[in-house]
Amino acid sequence: MALTASGHVRYGLKTPYRDGTTHIVLEPLDLMGRLAALVPPPRMHLTRFHGVFAPHSKWRAEVTPAHRGVGGPRHRFARASRTGLPCRLMWR
Repeated sequence: MALTASGHVRYGLKTPYRDGTTHIVLEPLDLMGRLAALVPPPRMHLTRFHGVFAPHSKWRAEVTPAHRGVGGPRHRFARASRTGLPCRLMWR
């Protein structure tokens, strides 16, 4: 990264683009805007879970190792784990 004589920022790419571009020339405010877009919002998780791994999914307790989720594990899985038998999911 270097500052040009005209006041622009010249950023050298690690690997060239397909069209052969090896450097990008930006104005300082454009560079700051691109860098600011990479910063996550405050107090926001970087990983979001969907489906059965979502925090409020009713199936989350059955697919996570700690059995955390809404309502805890279902009876058929809890009964099998108390008897010492391995817990297995019934695929339908």
